[in-house]
Amino acid sequence: MQIPAPPRRGQRDPMSGLVDVVLLLLVFFLLVGTLELPSPLPVTPPEAAPGEPLPDGRLRLVLAADGRHALDGVPITRAELDAEIAARVATDPGRGIAIEADADTPSGALLDLLAVLRAQGVETLSLITRESP
Repeated sequence: MQIPAPPRRGQRDPMSGLVDVVLLLLVFFLLVGTLELPSPLPVTPPEAAPGEPLPDGRLRLVLAADGRHALDGVPITRAELDAEIAARVATDPGRGIAIEADADTPSGALLDLLAVLRAQGVETLSLITRESP
């Protein structure tokens, strides 16, 4: 009596296990990942505590929603602000100003302030913003 040999099974590819794992990881990352467009420019907003001068020596001008102003942590009227900015620009023309405006400030008031500062000779203006939650 002759026993037939069992049929030969094809050998499994040694890479198939790795391919399975890579495909599972790909599906996992597609499901849990978020797609977001990258920023076109590398930007890091400045961080500073209220009332302290910025590290690079810029003046800090705060504009409240009701129109009040503060310069480097000291409340100041609009007339005093214009005189103070003119005096500081005369002594240090390259010194910039960082403006921190309230979110409820009318855009027209902010644009008027920017125009006045530019007319007085301020060369560098920065607008401080906070990241949305």
